[in-house]
Amino acid sequence: MRREGDIMKRVIALACAVGLAACGDDAENFKKVQDLNLSKPLEFKTFQISTPSTEGDTASNGFTPTGMPSADTHYCVLSRVSGHFQGTGEFVQLTVENGKWKLKAGALTAGGVSAQATCVPKYSFAMADDKKASLIAGLVSPNAQMSGSCDISTTLIGDAAGKAFFLAGMTGRWNGGGEAISVGPTGPDGAALRAKSCAGGTGGWALSYVLRPDKKPVRYFSATGPTTDANAATFSDFKAADAEAWWEIFPKLDVKGTAELGPIQMAPVNQAVCGIVAISGKFRGSGEWISVLPKGEHWGLEIGNLQGEDTDGGFIHAAARCVLRDQRG
Repeated sequence: MRREGDIMKRVIALACAVGLAACGDDAENFKKVQDLNLSKPLEFKTFQISTPSTEGDTASNGFTPTGMPSADTHYCVLSRVSGHFQGTGEFVQLTVENGKWKLKAGALTAGGVSAQATCVPKYSFAMADDKKASLIAGLVSPNAQMSGSCDISTTLIGDAAGKAFFLAGMTGRWNGGGEAISVGPTGPDGAALRAKSCAGGTGGWALSYVLRPDKKPVRYFSATGPTTDANAATFSDFKAADAEAWWEIFPKLDVKGTAELGPIQMAPVNQAVCGIVAISGKFRGSGEWISVLPKGEHWGLEIGNLQGEDTDGGFIHAAARCVLRDQRG
């Protein structure tokens, strides 16, 4: 984290130079610089990846994003997934390789798969104290993948204090409401990555993000105000050919509402960063997708599903959370 520390020192020096703070008090300087950073619009950049696909007579080449930022200076979250997930040959994943963020994807089916990530500078977040700052992100466990038993597999994540968790990718055969992955807290200091598959081979990954180096509870955005209760801060949406279809992977999830038209409005873009925490459903092409992206002044959770009412298992469900930029409370 030396590079990030150097950046912060230069920012503090600049703040002193322009009269924003008295340079004799580093703690006060740090607070004022953070207040200044929070007062600015969120700086975000999106990156996309897709595999080559052939749909009917239309052929398109895949593409890989370039210029993704360093993991030392930025946090990236998975923002969109789509495609024809027919087996273990299909996957999308956001990860860190050689110190840089990377989006990866692969597909053996003609429909292809795609994903999108949103990246923000780490100085977008304000913390109570930077003396022990270790803002790191990393895969929390190997791929949680199921064999097709319809049981729920739970991979416990240790040392979850002060961390937020978002899904980092998906793989396998996604055949309906029986396939799902989610990540979230199990208690004050624990978290778990859960997976379920009735079709076989469904799985995914999650990333942990240190937001509270002091290991205090992460602060989330909710419809009623700031909260440290991740479940109460969860937004959910579904679109299904069968209106009776429902989602079973995370029974403790506090569903905040459903919407058939348009995105669910979540946190203001300048107050928080949002990401996907749960996916379930049948993915058979580019018409099935989940996104958590800025929509005007707010983050929006949105789902696409072009499967008709006569489609067996035509069901897409997703959930998202938003972490506040100000983590000092």
